[in-house]
Amino acid sequence: DETFQLDLGDVKASPDIGAAVENGKGTYAGTATATVYAVSKDELSDYLNAVLEQQFDDKEQQRVYENGADSAEFSNVVRSDKQLTINISARGKIGPKIDESKIKELAKGKNYGEIQAALVSINGIAEADIKFTPFWVSRAPSDPDKISIEFRVDE
Repeated sequence: DETFQLDLGDVKASPDIGAAVENGKGTYAGTATATVYAVSKDELSDYLNAVLEQQFDDKEQQRVYENGADSAEFSNVVRSDKQLTINISARGKIGPKIDESKIKELAKGKNYGEIQAALVSINGIAEADIKFTPFWVSRAPSDPDKISIEFRVDE
């Protein structure tokens, strides 16, 4: 809304505004120009990804999980002759780049404590919860295809 501009330029009313109108009819003639500045969601997403990637400690070991484009807010619109400046506020999430197949290989055949210790040693993983089913099982399967992984990024 803050970037919307309407220029009525040379629009003229006939008869003049406030004058009596015959048959309840009047006309407007001229050119009106409406301008709104917008950014595509893809372009905003690319921009936010680039900003978040600048926050990485290790580009090889981290990734963007959520860039905040869906809930971004725009404020403080400042116009000059050839430039528009807008503040963007978005909340993104970055975390470790986790390769599911490597995690499965790391976990296969190990018990709860071994898996948990290996996972929390990975930069960016604060905690790991391992569940075995049925409940009496105490080791992960030797076949990685029988292991399922679920990732959750902290809010």
